[in-house]
Amino acid sequence: MENPTRTGGETAARQAASSAPCRVLVLVGGVAGLTAAFELKRRLGKRADITVISDRGQFLLPMGLLDVPFRRRPDEAGFPIGPALSRKGIRFHVARVDRVDAARRLVVAGEEEIPYDFLLIATGPEVDTRSVPGLGGEFNAAHFLHTESGALETAAAVEQFLRSPGAAVVGVAGNAAYLSPAYEFMLWLDAALRRQGTRDQANLTFVTSEPYLGYLNVGSARARHILERAFAARRIAVHANLQVSRLRVGQVDLANGTRLDSALTIMLPAFRGTAGIWKTSGLTDAQGYVPVDGAYRHRQYPEIFAAGAVVEAEAVTQSRAKVPNTGYVATSMAKTAARSIAAAVASRAAGIRALPRLLDI
Repeated sequence: MENPTRTGGETAARQAASSAPCRVLVLVGGVAGLTAAFELKRRLGKRADITVISDRGQFLLPMGLLDVPFRRRPDEAGFPIGPALSRKGIRFHVARVDRVDAARRLVVAGEEEIPYDFLLIATGPEVDTRSVPGLGGEFNAAHFLHTESGALETAAAVEQFLRSPGAAVVGVAGNAAYLSPAYEFMLWLDAALRRQGTRDQANLTFVTSEPYLGYLNVGSARARHILERAFAARRIAVHANLQVSRLRVGQVDLANGTRLDSALTIMLPAFRGTAGIWKTSGLTDAQGYVPVDGAYRHRQYPEIFAAGAVVEAEAVTQSRAKVPNTGYVATSMAKTAARSIAAAVASRAAGIRALPRLLDI
C-alpha cells in the first residue's frame, strides 16, 4: 500500500514521469463543485483528466428552489450537468458515493472503485433536521426549502395557505448559516397575498436567532435599516435574537416562552456535514465537515481538498465565526481550492487566501 501522506508534489512527479494526465475527481453537490471543475479545466487543460461525480444528472441551484412554492418547477431551478461539462472536455459520472478510501486513493461508488490523484470534495451540506425539535421525523411540523422534495412540500403547503390565509411564521433555526432565503420567502409570501387581495387576512411573523434583522452573519447596518423598514411597511412582526425551541403542528415555541400560532411554518434549517458517508478515519470531523488548511487542502490527506459548505469553517477562518453560506463565498472557496490543486500538479506551493474579505461580500 502506498503512503497516504505522500505529498501532492510527489503525485505530480509520478504523473509527469509517466506522461499521463493527472486524475482529478470532483464530488459535486452544489455551486462550489461545478465552479472548481471549470476552474481546474481552465488552469490545467490537457494536463489533467477531470471527472465530476454527482448522484444526480440535474444540477439544482439551491436559491432557485425558493421560487418553487410560487409556481416555478424544480427543473427550472437548474440544468443538466452532463452537457455543460462535456462542452469543456470534463467527464461526468452519475453515481452515489459510498465512501472515500484515502489510503488507496479511491472513491467507492457501489461496486465501482474510481481512482484519483487528487480529490476535491464539494458535496455541500445536509439538512440537520435535529437542529430544532419538530423540524423533521414523525413530528414534522414545518417545511424547508433546501432540497427538491422540501421545496415541493413547501409549495403544496403555500398553495393551501393562500386558499385559506391565517397565521404564518417564517424562521431561522439556531445554527443556520444560509439565511437570506428566509427573508426572501417572507417578502414573496407577503407579495403573493397582496396580489390576490387577502393580505389583511394573514398574520405574518418572522423569527430569527440573529442579533437583529438583516445581520445575515455579516453584520451590515445598512441591511438592518433596509429590512427593518421593509418589514415594518408590510406589517410583518419580527422576533429577533430569539431561538426557536420547538415546532409543533400549528404552533411555534420560542426560547423566551412565547408561543406563536402558525397555520404555515417555514424554517430555514441548520446544516451538518456528511458524517458517516465517507467512512474514512480522519476524513471529516464529528459533524461531518472536512478539516482543511488555508489552501483548502485536507490536514491529514494531502491529495484531498474541499470547498463550499462542507468545509470546516474554523479551519479557514481561524475562529468559530459563522461563514455565510452564499454562492459568492462557495465560488471563492472553489476557485482557491482549484488553484491549490493546479499548483500541486505543477509542484508549486499554493497561495493561501482563506475567505473573501468582508468588504468583498
